[in-house]
Amino acid sequence: MIPAPDAGLAPALRGSGGPFAAFPRRQPSLTGPGAFRLLNREGRIQSAANWNNPQAEALWLYNLHYFDDLCADGADKRADWHRTLIARWIAENPVGHGVGWDPYPTSLRIVNRIKWALAGGVVNGGRGSNSEPRTTAAGAKDR
Repeated sequence: MIPAPDAGLAPALRGSGGPFAAFPRRQPSLTGPGAFRLLNREGRIQSAANWNNPQAEALWLYNLHYFDDLCADGADKRADWHRTLIARWIAENPVGHGVGWDPYPTSLRIVNRIKWALAGGVVNGGRGSNSEPRTTAAGAKDR
C-alpha cells in the first residue's frame, strides 16, 4: 500500500541562523562602466552585439557572462555599475539566444547573482525589484 501525501499546511519557515557567511573574493574584473579585464585581456560592451562578439574568444565571452565581479574585492564600490550592467544584460540577451544562455555561463551567473543578493546586493533587472510586487502571466500579484 502506498501512503497518501500529506495535504496539510506546510511547516513554518525556519530562521536563517545568522548572516550569510562570507565567500572568498576574486580579483575585480569590471574596470569601468561596461569595461572588463578578463583572462588578461581588456574589452568593452558598447552595444548589444558585443555580448556575443564573433571576434572574441569563446572563453573570454563565457567569463563575460559569469558576472564574477559581483563577488569580487570592492564590489560594493561598483554596485551602481553592477546594477546597470545586469539591466543591460537582461535587455540585450534575449532568453535562449547567445553564449550567455549556454548551460555553464548560466549556472555560474545564477550562483554569482545569488551570492550577491545574499551579501546585500539589490536584484533588480529592470522588471521591478525585491520590494515591488510583479504581476504574473495569470494577472496575480507575486512577491
